[in-house]
Amino acid sequence: MNNASEMSGRSGKGERNKLSERNLFNAIQAILYDVAGVRNITMDTDLVRDLSLNSFDVASLLNAVEEHFGMEIPIRDVWSLNQVKDIVEYLSARLKSAKS
Repeated sequence: MNNASEMSGRSGKGERNKLSERNLFNAIQAILYDVAGVRNITMDTDLVRDLSLNSFDVASLLNAVEEHFGMEIPIRDVWSLNQVKDIVEYLSARLKSAKS
């Protein structure tokens, strides 16, 4: 089982948001490794500047994210996903709104 598929861990209410963000980061890290062979990232890692991903790489990454989380990312939202933290925050907000 790869890291991207090990996202279902739950915790106590007090740490739910913190762990959820950490789990999202871990999933993005695993997906980036699967798609682009990149291991060392932080929340501030820029997909283009720091990782030298081209448009095809970014499209492949976001497609893998969509498949993993079972959601579609509208093209209007794609333009704002420049750093790992942007993807984590976007997913967190989308998943929270899906629970409501």
